[in-house]
Amino acid sequence: MVKETKELCQETKPPMPIEYYFTIGKKAFEFAEKYPNNTQLIHDQYITFLSLLLYRIAEGKELEPKDFNNEMINKVMPIPWCEYYKKIQFEKGIEGPSSTGSGVTTFVIIPMGIPGMGKTYAVEHFKNLVSKLPIKAKFDSVSSDNTRKQAMDE
Repeated sequence: MVKETKELCQETKPPMPIEYYFTIGKKAFEFAEKYPNNTQLIHDQYITFLSLLLYRIAEGKELEPKDFNNEMINKVMPIPWCEYYKKIQFEKGIEGPSSTGSGVTTFVIIPMGIPGMGKTYAVEHFKNLVSKLPIKAKFDSVSSDNTRKQAMDE
């Protein structure tokens, strides 16, 4: 899946290098594996979870359930996520986006995330919206759900 993601990002470059997102995703999965009894912190407070995770990664520390306290949350939530890009250490490989002029293609990117965060729901919602547009529009998606289903069917 990493190879396919990198290939996709060659033509449709994300705002940050792809390794930045892989670093965040890896740390999120590590939290879920290390603290299986605290996964509700991810599901119930996803934006807070990501903010705290980014903050801890930038500090070079691991996120722990005890970080979900009012003092830490109030300290971290006002910090724009783009500020962390300057601080998070990751292996650079793919350049950032470049302007290619105007076009009529719109991409909606739903970041990789943990199961149950609503990615599939969001994709189905966008697909439904596109089907109702008064203009001729096509909807395509690249989904880990489809890849996982294909792997299970084999």
